[in-house]
Amino acid sequence: MIDRFGLLLVVLGFCVAVASCGGGSKYEELVFPETREAEMLYVTGEDEILPNAFKMEVADSMIVMAGPLDNRWIHVYHRDKGRPLAHYLPNGSGPDEVIASFEFRQNPTGTEVFDLATGQIKCFNNDWHCVSSLAPDLSKDSLVVKKLHFLQDGRTLFEINTDLSHSRQGFTIMRDGCRGNVYLDSPVDDEPEDNACMLDRHCVAFSPDGLKFASATLEGFILETFDIDNLDIKKRSVRMFYPYESVERDGFIGYSDRNVKGVVSMTGSDRYIVASFNGTVDGMAPTDITVWDWEGNPIRRYALDVIVLAMDLSPDNPDVIYALVQRRNEETRIAKITCPGLLD
Repeated sequence: MIDRFGLLLVVLGFCVAVASCGGGSKYEELVFPETREAEMLYVTGEDEILPNAFKMEVADSMIVMAGPLDNRWIHVYHRDKGRPLAHYLPNGSGPDEVIASFEFRQNPTGTEVFDLATGQIKCFNNDWHCVSSLAPDLSKDSLVVKKLHFLQDGRTLFEINTDLSHSRQGFTIMRDGCRGNVYLDSPVDDEPEDNACMLDRHCVAFSPDGLKFASATLEGFILETFDIDNLDIKKRSVRMFYPYESVERDGFIGYSDRNVKGVVSMTGSDRYIVASFNGTVDGMAPTDITVWDWEGNPIRRYALDVIVLAMDLSPDNPDVIYALVQRRNEETRIAKITCPGLLD
């Protein structure tokens, strides 16, 4: 027979369970209204060594990626045949070199790249000679640049911290030396301090018209969307699907192995966000192609058996994505993924 103390523990446990499952949670259930089939075709052969890239741009006949490979950082491949066409930008500290670059912007006169190691934006002409360099300095506003993202119209979105301790993270946009507002609102501001400082807006994607951008986390899953008014950022929506935990290991704060993994890579159209989404606690699990509107509503998903590490929409077929993909324990390859009705 259970004693009074045992009965009290049972009642308290039931109350806690009810409270945790009640309507007070800000995290919502993730349900995709529709699931469709996708078809994937490898563009590169299994023996082709590819860069560890985080950014991919697809043009009429080329795919351009940024990442380390054979002492170079910018790599060009034939879009449909997969053969390498050129490798640019040597690794190093010289005037025509960079130490670490995963972000670039192409224009008719050349290419801009961001050297993550030195904090410099370097402009190269079409012969890949550096014609100018600039280290964005936001220290007068007590801001520390974490990383940046180029928009095609000359604007640059900075991911920033408010100090070197990385206690607050946010965004600001600059163009020609002028800066817009500093957006620091965090969807986890009411969480414990360690969790708030660990919020990593892992992926950022823009609408082609430059009026919107989205940010998604890899640990847990929080999807934020924003409107861009010239240089100013305004919150559009915040959707919170999976929480995350931080743990201390050897004196450092890191992510818990129990966290559901969110978005690995992302791109956008004027109507939709397209993201590779994990949805499991296994960081090496395959990612589905998922479609969201700019209010953060899930629209549909396409199941895959690979991890999509980087991707871009085809410029001439609304159902096609070109992507850098990987199967567990295999090398990365470029693939053409056909998703019927992707942008319907």
